[in-house]
Amino acid sequence: MRTSPSRNRATFLGYWQAIANSGSATGPFVVAGLTAIMGVSGGLSATAGLGLFGAIWSRALLPATYRRLGLTMRSMPINFPEDRS
Repeated sequence: MRTSPSRNRATFLGYWQAIANSGSATGPFVVAGLTAIMGVSGGLSATAGLGLFGAIWSRALLPATYRRLGLTMRSMPINFPEDRS
């Protein structure tokens, strides 16, 4: 199943890859810093909290972003006639 929008797919995937790569690059440093400051259990709890915040933030922003692009959450144009047969 394709989840990237059909319009401007290359731009969307470029941004997606940049965000994913920056998270992969900085994530270990953030976890190490949190563990050094708060200990192992505190670092684990803070990392879980950051992950939960990121999930809620993404869930809140994705529908608005897709609407701004004129797409449904299934990457179809908003006024696209669906085949009901």
